[in-house]
Amino acid sequence: MSELEHKEDLEDLTAELKRHEMAYGFMAQQLAQVIQDKTIMGAALNTATVLIDQLLSDLRVAGGEPSPGLIAAYNKFREMMQRVLGKQDE
Repeated sequence: MSELEHKEDLEDLTAELKRHEMAYGFMAQQLAQVIQDKTIMGAALNTATVLIDQLLSDLRVAGGEPSPGLIAAYNKFREMMQRVLGKQDE
């Protein structure tokens, strides 16, 4: 291998390393954004659950009874929320 070929190989490797470094940096930024989005979504879903629980409690205190359809929809919402948040059997 000539000195020129060796120099070209080193330049190619250096450029490849820089591309990898940029790609890893971009992936880290994207991962941080996904984590932040999931945290915000989790807080919103938890707030929605508290709100629904409070509304159902207020309905019962006022002498009403939630319909079976409402209870089924609420249970489905909780199940889907747990999937989104990656929780098991809460």
